[in-house]
Amino acid sequence: MLQAPETMQALTSAPWGFTSGDTSQKLPAGSQSSFVSPPKDLRLSMALEDSLRISVSALVFAAFCGLGILMPFCQPQKLRIRGMAWRWLGIYANGLVCLASLLVLVALLLWIYDQGLSAALILPIILLVYVLMVTLLLVVTLIFQLDILHQVTDKAGQRLLNFTTPGGMILIVVTSSLLIKQIYLLQEKGTAEPVDLTAVIAGTSGISLLPLVVIKVFYCMDLRKQEVEEQISRREKGKENI
Repeated sequence: MLQAPETMQALTSAPWGFTSGDTSQKLPAGSQSSFVSPPKDLRLSMALEDSLRISVSALVFAAFCGLGILMPFCQPQKLRIRGMAWRWLGIYANGLVCLASLLVLVALLLWIYDQGLSAALILPIILLVYVLMVTLLLVVTLIFQLDILHQVTDKAGQRLLNFTTPGGMILIVVTSSLLIKQIYLLQEKGTAEPVDLTAVIAGTSGISLLPLVVIKVFYCMDLRKQEVEEQISRREKGKENI
């Protein structure tokens, strides 16, 4: 009869027994951890991380392309880019759009590989392939000075060629921005650390800025050459008047 309280205490403290009103007694730490499910790993895959870096690079290329397109319109008529500098500026702008469209296509393919194909991606892919082909044709024509573009006599075809580069730049900016936004939304849901994009932005900016500086040097050399030619022509005219 003296062992009855001890027996009742053992029954109430057993895991399968009824708990008493005292809730201060808790399970050991090891048994508690066995009931807690581990957190689900929602980290970005390598494909999405590469897609993010490539999309950011394409966005930087498109930004510098816009700078190259707007540069001639920000100068007065007398100081507009002409000659060799104008030709290399066209190669620069079309080359950046061609490269950026290729990068966005690769980023979209990586997204499709990881997340699957969506119907909303079909139209941007078709337009990016068109921009890639046309800008590549323009770059080859400008480099080798071919007469392919002069054979396009239709006004609609000429307008289509003229608006391919700025339109492609806008398409690249919109597509890459939306892709970056979707990847960041997935990243916020997961447990991974943010992807460091400093090296990507710095490297892409350096690659884009160097040709632009070279074109600016050619432009200054052309201006200097024009000033010398104008001075020589003025001297010749003054001698003729005398």
